[in-house]
Amino acid sequence: MPKITLGSKSHRSTRALGFSSSPIARGVVFGITALFAISCGGEPAGGRARFLSLGTGGTGGIYYPLGGALASLLSLADSSRIYTAEVTGGA
Repeated sequence: MPKITLGSKSHRSTRALGFSSSPIARGVVFGITALFAISCGGEPAGGRARFLSLGTGGTGGIYYPLGGALASLLSLADSSRIYTAEVTGGA
């Protein structure tokens, strides 16, 4: 079992296992989880499209384009809903 210590060496065991704590990696994991959750759902009652917004950071950062790409993928995967990226306070 790898030794976990405090300080700069503390993340070596998680990196060796393939885990990352970067914001992009967390966004990808969130996106995959969201796609899975949506693919498990059924059609909404009434058969009409529903609009859903994904909260992102400001337009100058990385989270708004990432949210827009995720909204596009979700809209393609789930034809009963229309997803859009919405600017929020972030964080």
